[in-house]
Amino acid sequence: MNKEITGVRDLKYNNWHRTLGNNCYAWNLDWVEVRPAANGELKIVAFIETAETTKFDSACLTWKSGHVNILNQLTKMTGIPSYVVYHDNTLSKFKRFDLQNNTVEILDQDFYRIWLIKLGT
Repeated sequence: MNKEITGVRDLKYNNWHRTLGNNCYAWNLDWVEVRPAANGELKIVAFIETAETTKFDSACLTWKSGHVNILNQLTKMTGIPSYVVYHDNTLSKFKRFDLQNNTVEILDQDFYRIWLIKLGT
């Protein structure tokens, strides 16, 4: 497994894509959770957009934002659930917004880990 280098990423493609004009949008999705299917192939079980926040308790989601709209479209097209998850800087608390069910839940690290592991089961 390659080590992630936090805070540094190559922006060549990002900067180039911006030259395409105002009507050509792109967005990178943080996580496409996959699990092995019965036939051995990988299947997508969730789309997750994550963000660290220093204002965890007041973190809220703009349900009509562009990112949420795109995630909702992905869910409608595929039937695969989408989530937005805010976390604190120690990864001890997670605020999970379930876009399919329009619910919000706060989870500690252990419960968030269990939820991730159980996705798609």
